[in-house]
Amino acid sequence: MSKKLIAVAAATALALTGLVGIAPAMANTPNIAITENAPGAGTSADPYILDVPAQNVIQTAAHSVTPTGGSAADTFTAITIAVGSSTQLAIGDTVTITATGAARLLEAEVGAASSNFNASTLGKTSFTYTQTTAGSRTVYAYTTSTAAATVVVAISRTGLNSSTTYHLKGKEGPKHTVRNVSGLPATLANTATATVSFEVYDVFGNVVEAAAAAVSLANTRVQMGAPTWNATTKKYESVLTSNSSSAFVGSLDIGAITIAGMPAPADSLAGVVNSPGASTQITSLTEQIASLTAQLAASVTKVKYNRLARKWNRANPSNKVKLAR
Repeated sequence: MSKKLIAVAAATALALTGLVGIAPAMANTPNIAITENAPGAGTSADPYILDVPAQNVIQTAAHSVTPTGGSAADTFTAITIAVGSSTQLAIGDTVTITATGAARLLEAEVGAASSNFNASTLGKTSFTYTQTTAGSRTVYAYTTSTAAATVVVAISRTGLNSSTTYHLKGKEGPKHTVRNVSGLPATLANTATATVSFEVYDVFGNVVEAAAAAVSLANTRVQMGAPTWNATTKKYESVLTSNSSSAFVGSLDIGAITIAGMPAPADSLAGVVNSPGASTQITSLTEQIASLTAQLAASVTKVKYNRLARKWNRANPSNKVKLAR
């Protein structure tokens, strides 16, 4: 082989080596960036813990809304999911984001409480995007339940398929609804007591059972004491004290707040309680009335008899009858 041919072969080999070393454009999996201010790592063992959007606001950043009749602490109700940075997603790439459980997805945050929407009816369970230009995609995930939920991000292109799962749970919202009342008596003697138990739920139907929350359940009605938390039964309890010898209404109101756009609170319980003393008096009076009625009936019959007897005696003096006494 001539020196010229050898030189050409060597140059070709070097060129091919250089080409092999060049990676195809967009060969790497696009980044998925999660922005969150809530606790957790997004794994099944350590899910993101998001506040349910009981304030009718869905944002990743800390936020609070001052509701009617109360105050509110900062909440973190969403995570931001950014798929691809800058131009990492290529033309033709397909991105599918799917939510399970009570998780929902939005393409924009909801930044202010308003009567124009209800957080429990917002969002979708999936979005699918097919890139027509290079770029990225961003969605926001939230949940209305304390049950486990997931968000799955799947990226598909020729020669590349990836799927990443993020786990999240909701943290129950403020007190909103009183349910499952038991122990409210039909009768209660004066000065006697009865323990009434009940459960408290947030606006989305999540049970509010943390012991610390019981402190804020102030009763605004008389005759029932401030609720306390029973760690054994997992219910709230209030002691009802009768201060009457007649019927009265036993009631309790936990003072839930109202948020624009959300269902009105059902935060009270009530029931008519009779007094055993009053019942006894009523029974006695009823019996007396029955006796007097019977006596009156007998009296009327005797009067009639005596009137007829006197007429008979006048007409039959030799065969008189005795008058009734």
